[in-house]
Amino acid sequence: MWTFDQLRLVLPAGFEHRAAGIARLVAEELAGLPAPGNVSLRSLSLPPLEIQSGASDRQIAGQVARSIASTVGGGSSALNP
Repeated sequence: MWTFDQLRLVLPAGFEHRAAGIARLVAEELAGLPAPGNVSLRSLSLPPLEIQSGASDRQIAGQVARSIASTVGGGSSALNP
């Protein structure tokens, strides 16, 4: 199971009103992805994501969730245990 104490998204200008919905959808998207074993991190930084113009909140959330899963599963140097 994925568990987060805090999720902070940095979105481009104009997306501020979409942040809460995108964050909720990230959680929903992660629920459908396999969670890593017993991993505990203080923080996790993702590389910037390229978002297509006109992307829906669900599409953006899917990209973020897949990036989280890939980074955690891949043991990236972006991890801060």
